[in-house]
This record gives sequence, structure tokens and C-alpha cells, in this order.
Amino acid sequence: MKKRLCIYIYIGLSLITTTTFAQKHDYIWYLGYDLLDDPDESEYGTTALDFSNIDHPTTTSLPFSKLDFTDTNAGICDEDGNVLFYFNGQDIEDVSFAEMLNGSNINDDPANIGYDLPQGAIVLPWPEHPDHYVMFHNTLGISWFGWGAYELRYSVIDMNGNDGLGEVVQRRRFLLYEPLTFGQLTATKHANGRDWWLLVNTQDSNLYYRYLLDPSGVRRIEDQVIGENVQTGLGQAVFSPDGRWHVRFNTISPTLGCYLDIYEFDRCTGLLSNPIAQHLDIPALAGGAAISPNSRYLYITTTPQIDQYDLYAPDILASRQTVAEYDGFGDPFATIFYQIQLAPDGKMYVCAANGSKYLHIIHQPDLPGLACQVEQHGYQLPTYNASSIPNFPNYRLGPIDGSPCDTLGINNVPVALFRYAADTMDYRAVVFHDLSYYEPEEWLWDFGDGNGSTERHPTHTYVQDGVYEVCLTVSNANGEHTLCRPVLIGTVATDEPGQALAVRVFPNPVQDRMVLEWGGETARFTLSDALGRLVMQGTLRKGNNAFDLGRLPAGLYVYAIVQGGKAVNAGKIVKQ
Repeated sequence: MKKRLCIYIYIGLSLITTTTFAQKHDYIWYLGYDLLDDPDESEYGTTALDFSNIDHPTTTSLPFSKLDFTDTNAGICDEDGNVLFYFNGQDIEDVSFAEMLNGSNINDDPANIGYDLPQGAIVLPWPEHPDHYVMFHNTLGISWFGWGAYELRYSVIDMNGNDGLGEVVQRRRFLLYEPLTFGQLTATKHANGRDWWLLVNTQDSNLYYRYLLDPSGVRRIEDQVIGENVQTGLGQAVFSPDGRWHVRFNTISPTLGCYLDIYEFDRCTGLLSNPIAQHLDIPALAGGAAISPNSRYLYITTTPQIDQYDLYAPDILASRQTVAEYDGFGDPFATIFYQIQLAPDGKMYVCAANGSKYLHIIHQPDLPGLACQVEQHGYQLPTYNASSIPNFPNYRLGPIDGSPCDTLGINNVPVALFRYAADTMDYRAVVFHDLSYYEPEEWLWDFGDGNGSTERHPTHTYVQDGVYEVCLTVSNANGEHTLCRPVLIGTVATDEPGQALAVRVFPNPVQDRMVLEWGGETARFTLSDALGRLVMQGTLRKGNNAFDLGRLPAGLYVYAIVQGGKAVNAGKIVKQ
């Protein structure tokens, strides 16, 4: 029998990553807002940014969603990455895009478009209460001390209610009435690996209220006063992924500049220590903060630039490097830098401080200086997003093994996870990026061609095209875990019935004119770059179809052939 030339479906292979250890509470991000009387409604509304394909996150427009996000943006998925609910500071919307039972008007919002309060809410799983979630949230408005955030409350959501769509069973439970920092609600795991710490700072002070979420509920622990007064402004707070560091960043005004406060944090006692503070003379309107997956590099975003600090340096403040300066891009508003969030794929995504269809990306946040690879307006969304990015803690953090608080018998048995991408100039050179969690100490790679590596983030060059089963085994003193994934290199031939319809692309690599020989009925052709951005599309008919790629820059591209809304073929093209 004559062999048919087939391309394995790239997207399908990338989705085979599920393990029984999944902790995918942050795998789908909701973004966007509506605009009344807009002549082109398709450009406005909610977008879901989905990290289920860990190699190439995808976006989907959600036309039935009624949420409008400005700054406040909080939600959660179940452990397998399925959306449970989202909150815009005013209403909770369930997965059916309806207001959750008892979830409307959690906060009054005069503007009726979601809260303008950065990190104004955060959602945490309630320990030892399956399918129950606790959402901490601030109130924004006018009180006896003026305009600002002045209440800390929480609500409890039971996902067993309303036939599995969820129900708010405790609503707006009171915790605190004080002049508070504008949002900046962030949390980290207790050293026992089960409970959660939440710190709340009061306006222009060095007073911290400390809360612990454990199986008994929300408990206030003794307050702490430490360091200099933290100046209240528009900014962001963050714990490092390992919980060792706590950072607060506030922008005051273009004339008064910004304030950075860095602490060490004890996950056992919940206490801050060794405070350092810095005033930055940067004319910023807004800003944010995030810490790299390896918990070493702190990133500070201000409207005109992104700075990096080395938290391992003897003098942290002196280690500051500017890794990006705003390039002037606008669509139509300036895509200046604002809030930043570490994503499940190990990259950082930065929203703009205006309405924009673009997110900035830090591709290699574990690397120093310019090697971190900031790509401005690197990810395009189908709808506009206004100054909003979801607020997530690190859900994939275990106990501090051997610490005084390691009392529950929970051990850090590592879980293997990785993404991969081909080099933009050589499609057979594949860069593997480890995303494993629960404290792996050793890495063993099997590239499926008889070669391997013990590096954490190796690069491997394959000799010939094919589909290779790549396995990563991670281990520590508590155990090991292996994840195997098929990795496609170029094209392969097969006799197997039921495989994708025959297609042939030539020449490949290509310089200008590419011909795609298609053996099926009329279909749609799409071409995306290595970052998943659509660069070309057209109609395929049976026979030879020519495409001019001369205007495209050199690099790796992924094509897909779509029929009936489903990808029936996909593959890679190298543009020289």
C-alpha cells in the first residue's frame, strides 16, 4: 500500500498533559469589558485565556458573559482546569455565564462596570472542605476617612449548590473596617502545606493584619507592626512562588514617584522580617509586581518601564536593572505597563494601563537582565482589555518539609510538567522548559531518540523528523514522578487508517512562495507564528494551493487546516 504523507495534529499532542496530581486552579483567565453603543461589538466583551495547552495558550471569546472587568479580577478553576466562577468586584458569574445564586451585588458599584480596585479580591480553596471556596474582597467607596478601600470581607461559595453551578452560602462576612491599602489582596500557603496566610496593610502605615484560613474558617492572628510606613498608591502586592518573600509596590503620582517595600516571610509563623524600602523617582501612573518561578527575580512594572531585582543579591536594591522601556505602541491607546501575573506556563503576562487588545510577555523570567526576554504587546487578544489581569496565588506550593510546622504528614512529592518549543531558526532544535512543582531536586530527561539530559531546561536537536515520546522524571527525597508526552518534529509518513487527510507542503523550509498540496475537500487554512499569533489565513481547495510568505520574517510557523470548525491537520513551516 502506498504510504500517505501525514502531519500529526500539533494541538492534539500538546494537550496530552493531564496527571492525577493536577492543581490547575489558575489555568483559565477571564479578561475584557463591554462597551455600550459600540459599532463593532466583536471587539468588546469577555475573553478566556486558556493555558490547558501549556505550550501555546489559546483564547476564546465568551459572547454570553456579562462580566466587565476593570482592575478587580478574581476567579478559580477546579483542580482539572475547568472554570468554576469569576468575580469582577461586583457580581459573581458561574460557568453558565449567569449570576451565581446569591452572587449578585456582592459589592455596590456606582459605575456598574466592575471595581476599579487592583487585586480587590482573591479566591482560595477552603482546606478540608471539598468544593468550597473562600473569596476575600475589599469594599471601595466613601467612608468617614474619605475615598478608598475601607472594608475587608469574605464570602463562601459551595460548588455543590444550584445543581453544580455553585451558590454563595456565606455572603459579605465582615472582617475589618479600616482605611486600607487599595486592594493588594494576596496569599500564600502555610508551612503545613494546607492552610493559607493573608496579609492586609492599612493606608500609609506599617501595620499588617494577619489572617489564617484553615479548616475551622478565617481566623485573625496577632497584628504586626514592622519597618517604615508603606505609602498607599496604585500598585500590587505579591508573595514569591516559594512563599519566602513578600513585596508591596505603590505608585503615588508622576511627580512623587513610586515606593517599593520588600520583606522576608516566615510561612510557619506568618511574620514579616528584614524590611527594606526604596523610593523610585519614576514618573509612573500605575504599576505592579511579580516574582519569577524560581523565586529569585522580582519584576516591577511602571507605566514607562519594567525593572528587575535580584532577591539573592547581597544588596537587593542595587541589583535593579531596566529590562524594558515602553516602545510607544498603541492600539489605539498606549499599551503602557501595568499589573503583572505569573502564569502556569512559567511566563509572566502584563496588562496595559489602558484599554488594549495586547498583553506583554516576559518569556524567561528565571533569567537575569535582558535574558528574561520581554516582548512588548506580544500576545493579542480578540477583545479589548481594560487594565485587568486575574489575581492568583501559587496554588502549587507544598509544606516546608522538616519545619516545626510540618505537622500534617504532607510531603513534597514532586509532579513533573514541562512545555516545549522549537527554535525559530531550526525546527529540529527543541527547547524544553521544566514547569514541575512540589520541590523537585533532580531532573532526568529521555528525548525518545536514545538521548537524555539531567539539566533542568535542556535544548535537544533531533537528527530526523518524527514523533518522539519525551519523558521527564523529577525526584526528591520523598519520591518521583514521570510525565511522558509525544513531541512532533517535522512530518512523518504512515499507512494507518483513520489518520489525517494527506497534505504536502513544499518547499519547506521556504523563502517566498509556498505550495500546499491538499487531498481533501474545501477547507480553511491558518498560519500562526511561534507565539500563536495569526499571521495568515485563506481557503484550501483540492490540489495545489500557493501562498506568498515573502513578507513574513524568518522563523518557525504552525499551520492548521480546519473543516467544520475542527482542525483536521496541522504542521510546521520554517521560513528562511
